[in-house]
Amino acid sequence: MKTLQKYSLAVLAAATVVFSGCTPTRTWDPNNKPISNVGESGLSKRIVVIAPVDGSTLAAEYPEGPIEFARSLARRADIINSNLEAWVGETLPNGSSPEWNKGPLGAAAGAHNIVLGRVVKIENKKTIVGRPNRIIATVAVHVINANGEQEWANEFKGYANDVEQDGPDTPGGQPVVVATFDAFNTASWGLKNFFDSRGAPGATNPSFVAPVVEEPALIDVTVSSIPENADIFVDGIFRGTTPVPLPLPVTEQTIRIERAGYTPWERTVKPSPGMKIQPALLPINAVPQDALPLPDEEVKPAIDSNSAAVSAPEVKAPAPAPVAEVEKTEAVVEAPAKEVIEEPAPIEELEGVDLPPVE
Repeated sequence: MKTLQKYSLAVLAAATVVFSGCTPTRTWDPNNKPISNVGESGLSKRIVVIAPVDGSTLAAEYPEGPIEFARSLARRADIINSNLEAWVGETLPNGSSPEWNKGPLGAAAGAHNIVLGRVVKIENKKTIVGRPNRIIATVAVHVINANGEQEWANEFKGYANDVEQDGPDTPGGQPVVVATFDAFNTASWGLKNFFDSRGAPGATNPSFVAPVVEEPALIDVTVSSIPENADIFVDGIFRGTTPVPLPLPVTEQTIRIERAGYTPWERTVKPSPGMKIQPALLPINAVPQDALPLPDEEVKPAIDSNSAAVSAPEVKAPAPAPVAEVEKTEAVVEAPAKEVIEEPAPIEELEGVDLPPVE
């Protein structure tokens, strides 16, 4: 499991390198407004400015956070959105400034939308004994239009082990920084769904229809397990410990739940409203019930991969059925019936009748 965690962190670090190295970050200049470009689709691209993030929660651990989090969000937005250009407004107020509540700012004039970000809180959650704690970062992201009106808002969570880590986006190996970058990485997909639903700002090709996403940007899926305190991996990336609600995009993804001493559980799912995932993890030494033969089921011999080695489970012959003992009794012989000899009836003498003498 530790190997898989290291691999997951390596994938996250590699993905960060890709997003940070492939696309240069554009810096917003309020005195030199960009001109909306026309893309291959025939639509002019949406100009989006990312304001510095309110990173006061991490001021001590990562003072460069306000600009670096905004740059990371802008780089990802450029890569995963084909209908916009993302710029970083380094001179703009941060995402929590009350200036944004007073209406449109002149320094942001020329942009179609402004993205405001804020680090809400950092949590340190205890896990099972012998495992590092989990750092959970919660960030809030808002999108306003050129008139200062809010058009979209959501919160996102990021996760990291409470151990020192090395990587391009982990200054000093701070776990809280890793978790916060993970939260803004997740937020970039929420922004993608929102901007995809809006399309590009103007159409020069009437035959082109901007995509509309009717599903919510992310769906909260409750992930738990029996027993609890199991690690959750989404497409190989560690996302937290059960039980926890996870905001997931509406696409097929592989959910894997692991805990030491138990057989891992893995399924490919597509999140839907109200979805709950709660597998009962099977101890490694346990035999699943469906693997046991039924009482009347024939036990087939197990054939080894080597054809010369055939082994069959030992089958004991059933014990002979007990023979019932017959109680001995003395035979009763009935005496034969005595022969009954009937005597002739006496001869009645008649008067006046002479009978011949009897010889």
